[in-house]
Formats: sequence, structure tokens, C-alpha cells
Amino acid sequence: MAIEKVAPGDVLGQWLELLRRTYWPGPIFKLRPAYIVQARNGLTKQALLRGDWDDLLWVDSDILPDTGLPSRIAELVERPDYNASSGGVICGAYYGREYPFEVQLYNQHPELEGLQFIHPSRWLPALAHSKRCYEAHQSAPLLPCGGGGTGLMLIRRDVLERMAEMKGPGAIWETPALEPALAERVRAGGDERDHWTEDVWFCVEVNKRLGVQVMADTDFRFSGAHENYDRIGPQHYIASHTMPPGYEDRPLKLPQGYQVIQPNRAARRRAAAQ
Repeated sequence: MAIEKVAPGDVLGQWLELLRRTYWPGPIFKLRPAYIVQARNGLTKQALLRGDWDDLLWVDSDILPDTGLPSRIAELVERPDYNASSGGVICGAYYGREYPFEVQLYNQHPELEGLQFIHPSRWLPALAHSKRCYEAHQSAPLLPCGGGGTGLMLIRRDVLERMAEMKGPGAIWETPALEPALAERVRAGGDERDHWTEDVWFCVEVNKRLGVQVMADTDFRFSGAHENYDRIGPQHYIASHTMPPGYEDRPLKLPQGYQVIQPNRAARRRAAAQ
């Protein structure tokens, strides 16, 4: 778990509550505050020097996890598809801090089309099904995806070992520049980024180099609220991607004598100056 020097008290409190219910999940690796790529590489390198763990769980310090996280992780690491040669990476769901609070999970093959969030037409039904599963104390399904954030990511040890053999233990995580053709398509879509994020590029590489299909977990237990001015969660996503009940997408009918006119800002400035 990568912890910043200062973390919100409610995040740490939630972790204490979570851990006391079950157990302390594995060793702790400490690293001086650093650029995120250096921190992830440093922590991964330290972890691979030890042999007392099988799976690495990333949880960033601004993610407020569900208290059912240990039970869900215990289920995931026993799944046949996770332990298959084509498995070994599962991303949990959390949401962007700014409107429209997109889920930090991406479509298949971002190396071809860039970072495109999973579309609401796919994620909203998944949320509805996951809520029913959560209330019934049942497990929710996994969905194939092109990648996700390391704010919540479960990785099997041998995936990291194979990546370390190919790239070196201190270079597993990186943020390379987008290829020019891809950067042009990304900018045409309104995204100004010109480099990959380290987490999505990791997902792209394990797919291309190792044949690993990254999966997204729809189960609420492997999800978290993103700390900001508010705890950003699925309720923000749903509110920003749906219309309220009773909304009708048609022109507003005004009472007789009323009309909508374009504001005359120049006239307002002149009036304000008088």
C-alpha cells in the first residue's frame, strides 16, 4: 500500500476498521515520497525481493475502500480465470474527482484508440446488477477491459516477475509518450494528454507481452470512494450520466407573455457602469 506523508484521517480510519475485521494482509513496504512512477517501481522492486506473498494489491491512499475488501480479494485469488496463464490482473472500480466522474476503467485496446472510459451504456447496467448482488450478499461478475487505475488493482506475483525479467525490476512502471498517430486521434477527441499513465500502460503491456486479459471487477467490495472535496463514488457517476425521474427532453412551455431571449452582455455592462 503506497501511503503519502499526510493522508485523510477517515481513509486511515476506514483501513483500521477493515483490517481489524479480518487480518493484516501481508508485509508492509515503506518508501520515501517520490514521483508516482518511481514510487511504484521502488515498492514493486522491494516486494519482489521477498518470497512471502503471492498477490500484490495496490490501494492508493486517497481511496476509501469497502470494508468487504478482504473477503472479495480472498475470492478473486481463488478464481480459475485469475490463476490462468491469460489472467492475473484485476482492476477495482473508482471514479474521477471531477464531473462527469468517469469510472477509471477503459475500453479494450487503448493502444489503438487511446484512453476511452467504459461507456455508461455498459457500466450503468453493471452497477445496477452489482447493487443487487451486494444487497443479496452475492458475488458480482468480472468484465474484460483494456485497463484501469492502480488506485485499486490486484496483480498476481508471476505477472510482475515476468515483466521484471523483460524490462528490469525497476522499470516495470513507466509513462511513455503516445505514438504520433495515436496522439493525434486522442487530441481530436478532446484529450490533450501526450503520455500514457503508468497504470494503463502497464495493462497494455501485460496484454501485449504476456497475453494477459485485464479484468474489471463490478463487485462493490472491490471498489472505493475517491477522496476530494467529497467522497466521489458510484452515486456521483449515476447522477451525472442519467436524467432525473420525470424529465422530458422537449422545449419548455412558458406561460403566455413570457419568452426566452439571449442575454445582452454589452447592455448589462453599460447599465452596471452607470
